[in-house]
Amino acid sequence: MLTQIINGRIFTPQGWLNEGSVLMRDGKILEVTNCDLALIGARLIDAKGMYIVPGFVCMHAHGGGGHDFTECTEEAFRSIINAHLGHGATSFYPTFLVSVRKAAPGSQVCEKLMAEPGSPVLGLHIEGPYLNKKMAGEQFADQVKEIDGQEYRELVESTRCIRRWDASPELPGALEFAGYLREKGILAAISHTEAEYDDICAAYKAGFTHAAHFYNA
Repeated sequence: MLTQIINGRIFTPQGWLNEGSVLMRDGKILEVTNCDLALIGARLIDAKGMYIVPGFVCMHAHGGGGHDFTECTEEAFRSIINAHLGHGATSFYPTFLVSVRKAAPGSQVCEKLMAEPGSPVLGLHIEGPYLNKKMAGEQFADQVKEIDGQEYRELVESTRCIRRWDASPELPGALEFAGYLREKGILAAISHTEAEYDDICAAYKAGFTHAAHFYNA
């Protein structure tokens, strides 16, 4: 069914649009128009002067609703995701801040949820454990380790749900790690790093294309 939202301030890449409307079908935006006349046959939603903005894509969140993704249970995943969906998120990449060994059972839960019709879960995000010890912070206490090629290859080959993996590009083996992820269609992100300009240039060429917690300690 066609849905039309009217009487709101619409946020667009070009700025705020007044006296326009948003047309949607099956949960997808079809068009943002500067016409606010009601369409025949459309389900009408009156925004009553409120803001109309695109839904958030949550790329980095470890938990919510009293749970953490590292619990590796379906209950925890659903509670966290529902908590974020209630505040404007429309899609989700669950974040694992754990050892590679613990990510395996979490990936199984993630795959199950991704397979559900209309699922907001788009894939798994792994942060660490291949991080610079000086920049990792207390949340990674005793979990940071050197990059292990066999370890990350085995995990990637065991699941199809990994979409992003964060690491420090200055570590030995990091460039090979990024190149491997790029071959597998996984986004490699720079995180918890003290890398300088030349290191970042080399990392970008190797496959790192995103940054998170830039210079975060």
